[in-house]
Amino acid sequence: MPEERVGDIVDLANGQKPDLTVLLGDYVCTHPFVSGYVPPGAWAELLAAHDSMLIPVPDGISNEAAVLADPFAVSLHSVTRHPPPPGGKVLVYGGGALGTTATAILRALHPDVEVMVVARFPAQAALARHL
Repeated sequence: MPEERVGDIVDLANGQKPDLTVLLGDYVCTHPFVSGYVPPGAWAELLAAHDSMLIPVPDGISNEAAVLADPFAVSLHSVTRHPPPPGGKVLVYGGGALGTTATAILRALHPDVEVMVVARFPAQAALARHL
């Protein structure tokens, strides 16, 4: 089940008002770990989410970019807390959202480091080679 979700606020349960950061009609990304509950239905037309899980998405940000905000932040945190040695080698295990963002960050911040990626699918391997 994917953890990254984006969409518009289309209704409020029982007339409740969300916090002041989001309003009815806003374009938001959900962060499932705030409330400790990961609701099902990321691919459904509608999804119930607690207002504590809603993060406003600025105008001009695409769905594809919005859903990568959390994986990018996780990967950036990891790479900056544990940087590779100069001229070293790094193995990224996985070619999903976390692995892809980690690969992009490693190549941008540490161009002298050799980055190898273990990818499950050919499209993931092709993207890793492209980054």
